[in-house]
Amino acid sequence: MTSFDELCSPLVAYPVAFGHIGSQEESKAPPLCETCAFFIVRKEKRCRLAAVPGHDRCRTHLEGGQRSFERVPCPLDPRHSVNRWQLDKHLKICTALRDANFVSLQPFFKAGANAGQQTLPPPSLKQAAVFDRQSWLPRIEKAYPVALLRALGSAGSPEEDEKRASWLLEQSLLDTELGTELGHADKHGQQNAALAKLASQQGIFTTAEASSKSLVVEYGCGRGGLALSVLEAVPGARGLLVDRDTRRHKVEKCREGGNEGVVRLRMDIEDFDLSAFLGEPLDKTRALPQASSFDPSGVLLSRCSRTAQRLEELWARAAALQNQPPWPPPGVLVCAKHLCGGATDVALRSLLLSRRGVEEVSLAVCCATCCHHRCDAQSYVNLQFLTELGLCRTHEEFGEFVSTAGWGVGGQDRRLRRAGLMTKRILDLGRVAYLREELGLAVHLTSYIGKEVTPENIAIVGSGQPLKREKKRTQVANLKQALLQQH
Repeated sequence: MTSFDELCSPLVAYPVAFGHIGSQEESKAPPLCETCAFFIVRKEKRCRLAAVPGHDRCRTHLEGGQRSFERVPCPLDPRHSVNRWQLDKHLKICTALRDANFVSLQPFFKAGANAGQQTLPPPSLKQAAVFDRQSWLPRIEKAYPVALLRALGSAGSPEEDEKRASWLLEQSLLDTELGTELGHADKHGQQNAALAKLASQQGIFTTAEASSKSLVVEYGCGRGGLALSVLEAVPGARGLLVDRDTRRHKVEKCREGGNEGVVRLRMDIEDFDLSAFLGEPLDKTRALPQASSFDPSGVLLSRCSRTAQRLEELWARAAALQNQPPWPPPGVLVCAKHLCGGATDVALRSLLLSRRGVEEVSLAVCCATCCHHRCDAQSYVNLQFLTELGLCRTHEEFGEFVSTAGWGVGGQDRRLRRAGLMTKRILDLGRVAYLREELGLAVHLTSYIGKEVTPENIAIVGSGQPLKREKKRTQVANLKQALLQQH
């Protein structure tokens, strides 16, 4: 079989019977600097294509030994690759650069606004690829009831505490390994409706007047199905959707009245400044930017003004949403369905940071958690909770602990599956304790839909008026003292 190098090498001269068709020979003249030095005899001229940087010939006429078309990942977006010799040029025109600039130029963008801090000792260079499963089983089973008491308090008696612990596990416990009894997995509509019903029952929606003045924020919104389900259940409320990826078939465009009263931002939850959004309206603090005010070298890489126009429209819609009285809204619901791992913690951390200057806002939470095995030590909101349970003192232990969450649906026997669910619930209870202690919200865990629809059917739900820091510290101290007296 003819190789690629042979196909791309200069054609040889054929016998005279074929005339000069395809006959080519190399030029003896010194090579040019910018254009290919290959001379085409049949056309009696040089090749006019640009020479490969560092060579005297174009890509087509390079000798086999000179050809260097190694593909390397794009530093701006590793999901695609480029020839190494074209990398410098590609970095100036890659659309990933335009997209990154678009994200950073949106309103309420603040890099790392909700990022966590490193509190555990850094991981060692040598980390075990496997760990002793049997040693983790008793630790998890011992920590689970303690975590329930620590996060939710006593249910009234030891018997009631045991019933509550068992009920919370049975809501998601599958009868077979890997969830083989589950039916069709595409049941987002059912889950959205169930979560919307649960969210609409929170305290900030007690009256029609309060509902019409409230704000619904959905993190990791995807197409926006959950937020739109809540907005249908709570007429008059406003909506803010945050997702880091672009989406097709956005649900808000199909609702009655279009996307009026709904704003979508394309950015990572970690970079969304909720406190800035709930602060002074944009047009009260500065003149709204126009398309012409954005740097053409950043957002107009494609030589199309549409990107800058989209930014101008986005700033105008965000300002219009803030100008709907009253502002800030008296109640804010933060909802999410199946935010993977640490994304849930980043979303919850944004609530605490949103208290700056807007303490009069009542908060409600309705977040369905999932993918607990993808939690990370830097993002998790309550490492102290896990440390007090004796579970996670180092990065290695945290990684081992969260990996046991996979047993919840992939465990080989019932005890493993129960232990995996205990891990999931312990992580969720740490989040509940964080919201109770840091914000004073009356939150709890509940099942929002049957496990035949999804085994990830537990949500963090609750609401309340955030407390002042001094009052929160007093309540936390009293709770810890009560737990010490019980034991």
